Amino acid sequence: MKIDYKLTLLLFCLCVPGVIASSFLMLSLVVDPTAIPVSLQTLQIANLIQGALFVLLAATLGSILSKRVGLCSPTLSALLNHGRVIHAFYPQLISGLVGGLIGVAIIIGFHFLSSPPLANTQALLLPPIAVRIIYGGITEEILIRWGIMTLIVRAS
Repeated sequence: MKIDYKLTLLLFCLCVPGVIASSFLMLSLVVDPTAIPVSLQTLQIANLIQGALFVLLAATLGSILSKRVGLCSPTLSALLNHGRVIHAFYPQLISGLVGGLIGVAIIIGFHFLSSPPLANTQALLLPPIAVRIIYGGITEEILIRWGIMTLIVRAS
């Protein structure tokens, strides 16, 4: 069990903006400060610490187990090893675009097929764009792909 410290640190640093955005931009929209026994700032700091610990755990698990299960990130590897990042990124571009377009189609389909009460709830809980992009696009990817998915593949 060998930890790739450079990869772990890079993954963690990529996630920090998402954890900050989630803790300080989103939490104040979904929590009523008068309904909680602590101050909103205390809750935000606790959420920040919890999110950072989860991200650190996921990044560490991913750096340990990813090579064993055959999962890798050519772009991050090229970046860390001073390789040609653009050459590593290009093959991933087409599959990423196709997957992204399929994801957009599914999300739009759910929006149009959802019942009116659900659509109204979605409109009320719409996170700021920074949270959607930074947390939803980067932090969740590392939590799920590098942490949970790598652990499940290794366990099976």
